[in-house]
Amino acid sequence: MPPSPPADPPSGAHAEEASGGDAPFERLSSVSSVSDVTSLAGDSFGASGSQAETVKPASVAPPAPIGAAALVGVVLSDRYHVLSLLGEGGMGAVYLAEHTHMHKRMAIKVLHPEMTHLPEVVARFEREAMAAAHIEHPNVAAATDFGKLPDGSFFLALEYIEGENLREMLARGRLSLARTLSIVRQIVTALVRAHGLGIVHRDLKPENVMLVERDGERDFVKVLDFGIAKVPVGELTRGSSSKSPGAPVLTQAGMVYGTPEYMAPEQALGQEIDARVDLYSLGIMAYEMLCGARPFDDESKVRLLGKHVTAPVPPMSEMGGAEVPPEVAAVVLRLLAKEASDRTPDAKTLLEQLDGLTTLLVASGRLEGEAPDDPRGRAALQQPRRGRAV
Repeated sequence: MPPSPPADPPSGAHAEEASGGDAPFERLSSVSSVSDVTSLAGDSFGASGSQAETVKPASVAPPAPIGAAALVGVVLSDRYHVLSLLGEGGMGAVYLAEHTHMHKRMAIKVLHPEMTHLPEVVARFEREAMAAAHIEHPNVAAATDFGKLPDGSFFLALEYIEGENLREMLARGRLSLARTLSIVRQIVTALVRAHGLGIVHRDLKPENVMLVERDGERDFVKVLDFGIAKVPVGELTRGSSSKSPGAPVLTQAGMVYGTPEYMAPEQALGQEIDARVDLYSLGIMAYEMLCGARPFDDESKVRLLGKHVTAPVPPMSEMGGAEVPPEVAAVVLRLLAKEASDRTPDAKTLLEQLDGLTTLLVASGRLEGEAPDDPRGRAALQQPRRGRAV
């Protein structure tokens, strides 16, 4: 499963202000997911060996490709031999390529040439490259190169990942408690690193979580697609972030980015956001993994966003999660608090809580496996909550 093609232009992702009226969600009527581009199925990821052998490389990229498929067979930037087209969206395309010197397969995102005239689009593409390159975490798909082609289009070279995404896995039904905790914990470790750099993903969802087999582990997580991430470019280019790992990282109010099914209330309303929007999205995902259904759904995206803002979270026991231990349900529900100040404060605290949960569940015989060797975990579960109870 490759990374998503570059997202559609940002104008479609902004919440337009209502011209009048007092209804709280009028201005959400134009919101759409900026990642709503071509879905790439797992079996379409990559070319077979025989296909790769029949491709004859060209020396340079053509100045004006006619359609994304025109790049197949081309050598980009003198080192990436394009083997096949993996997927195409309104902003660009993703290709399977092989490095001509290292003979290593890569996923290459290429921005359509006409998009290079939109400064915000180019800046967002650069932010994605910077985020993926600086996080440097085993649970995040790595970026290794970024550059410009002769026709003016930009490209991003990413780690090539073969596996299935979490959405495909969930299509077969809800996950076991042990499997859910393992996947969630790996996502959280990636967030600890990203948030510590001031990077907020803003579009966590099952489609952006790949599961691969590595060293005998069947559910090794790779978080993908930082295409709409909030990235503190100035701080990263200075070599370090001046913010502490738990410090809020704010983005501009009035802008709405993300996928409605996993969008935090403050994100849906276009308010200032920080890293806690990622924790809310993760809470929706954890709920879905354990119950087989999301807490909120609606055919209308406007009504769906309204539910995130105002509707109480249905008890997991009523949504297919009757066997979920109450301690686990409590952690998930806290992530889904309407007010960011009522959620788990940061990913590092959540990681300690998850380790504490695992320790308790293993000790009580409700979870098979080994307890994490982290004495902070049990204490983290007993930390007093700030604000109202959830």
